[in-house]
Amino acid sequence: MAYDLTGMAAYAKSNGEVLISDLILKGQSFSQAGIRVEQGIKSTDKFADVAIGNTYLQDNSAGDPGSLSYSGGSTLKDISVTVKEICVKEKYIKSTLDSKIAQMQMRAGSDPSNPLPFADVLVNIKSQDIAKLNDVLLWQGDTTLTNVNLNKFDGWLTTVTATGSTSVSGGSAAALAASTAIATVNAIMNVALTAFPVWIDGCFMYMSPANYQTFYRATFGLASVIDKNSEGVGAPVLQFYIPGTNVLCMSTHGLQGKNNIVITRDSNFVVGTDLVSEDNTVNFEYLNEAQIWRLEAIYKLGAAIARQAEVVVTK
Repeated sequence: MAYDLTGMAAYAKSNGEVLISDLILKGQSFSQAGIRVEQGIKSTDKFADVAIGNTYLQDNSAGDPGSLSYSGGSTLKDISVTVKEICVKEKYIKSTLDSKIAQMQMRAGSDPSNPLPFADVLVNIKSQDIAKLNDVLLWQGDTTLTNVNLNKFDGWLTTVTATGSTSVSGGSAAALAASTAIATVNAIMNVALTAFPVWIDGCFMYMSPANYQTFYRATFGLASVIDKNSEGVGAPVLQFYIPGTNVLCMSTHGLQGKNNIVITRDSNFVVGTDLVSEDNTVNFEYLNEAQIWRLEAIYKLGAAIARQAEVVVTK
């Protein structure tokens, strides 16, 4: 991992390695339950996916296990994960930064003549922005689009809703309504548990923040009830187990603006990235001749699905 924080030593609280990790890994998809992250991918790599398969109990009352036939077992599959190199390149002038990021305090002992005591703040702001874009790309990426933020590769939602996809249909995608949200989600969940009975022990449901909010409020009756769920303070509740089940329902940034609800098993969705080579860089430096500060982040990102047939989605 390479990094250059020219002139920023007095202000940047993080070193370059931490900064590039922050820029990439702040996305919800890198820490959300059920999603597998594979690092160290330079272009395309393969990883093993193991499915439990079937297990059969056989009668060995004769005391001769050698005479029994083989049955059941686990299935192994190679997952190919391809990453694309992505770059964020922006320029800033001192007057713009002075007007946008004010009242910053320099570290004790810093050189007061240094014109830019905002590196940490600026990188923190940009990392949040980049993280959101990465989340949407991982879910909604589509190579047929002209949108430069989405056309790098096909995301998970694009793949499982495409014509010819082997994913299981959970019905039509529509915005959840407060009066019918519980019934609608239960119907989709029943499709999933019928198609994959083993998921009764645990699976993951992803939906947009808007649909999640509607479903969460309906589930706990928060439209008219004031209790610890509606009045409490602290971090927002972004996931919960649907009462009486082992299905973890999550508010998913990457599904922003979409009404699709997606259910799958653990580690079926895969994020590919690098983070361990010199190809990943973050530069925040002053270009003397141009008299500008340049922020440049280069990293690799990709999305894959181990088994498309093991996804239930409203389409």
